Amino acid sequence: MVLKNLIEKGVFDRHQVMVWEQMGLLANKSMLRGLWIYLRTAGWDYTTAQIIKQLWFQLMRFLQQIFGRQESCFYPYYHNRLRRFSRETCPNLNGTVALRKLKKYKPELVISIFSRDIIPPSIFSFPKLGTVNLHPALLPKYKGVSPVFWCLAKGEKKTGITLHYVDRGIDTGKIITQKTIPIFKTDSEHTLYLRCAQTGVKLLIDWLRSNRKNKIGTKKVNILGSYFSLPTKQAVQKFRSRRKKFI
Repeated sequence: MVLKNLIEKGVFDRHQVMVWEQMGLLANKSMLRGLWIYLRTAGWDYTTAQIIKQLWFQLMRFLQQIFGRQESCFYPYYHNRLRRFSRETCPNLNGTVALRKLKKYKPELVISIFSRDIIPPSIFSFPKLGTVNLHPALLPKYKGVSPVFWCLAKGEKKTGITLHYVDRGIDTGKIITQKTIPIFKTDSEHTLYLRCAQTGVKLLIDWLRSNRKNKIGTKKVNILGSYFSLPTKQAVQKFRSRRKKFI
């Protein structure tokens, strides 16, 4: 959705773009291994909700194909009529294949959109304009995994979206810009995530256009902040006790 909007707004016009799509649930883990880790850590409630959401998307994709629609609900940008880019499955970012491809393409900028991988220095330090990341929280709070879930589980009244540079830490790079997003009582994890993504589109568009004019402001992230990993069973219970829903 983010890519589709960036394409339609024309921010990639006159640029060569390569999209690396990440596969699987967790970085460098098979689908079954990732599913087992989710079950062991987050429990049946959380994992089942995520599976149901994926099955719903699969059903929508099947119906789209039956009725002749080309656009995929998984990758809504891919069949965009304005598409002028290449697309590949993302290799292991810590492997030699990723670095070899990066050297081949020689990108000026890498944009990480809700990446599930920790981007190594060999990747983020390669582009001359750097590597930037969209993170669905107000850094330095809620660094790490599933920040939207954790904000709801902790009973926050607001969250946000942050565009920042990638460095050696996890979500600790200099902040380029961020926007606060209110959390409504009716918000599910999915609706809040989509609102973060929609706001992230605006942040990226403004920055990409200002970047061409060399008008970039940054501020250092407080490394203290807060960090969260995969949702735990106890956190899911807290999430439910606040009458929150996943979808």
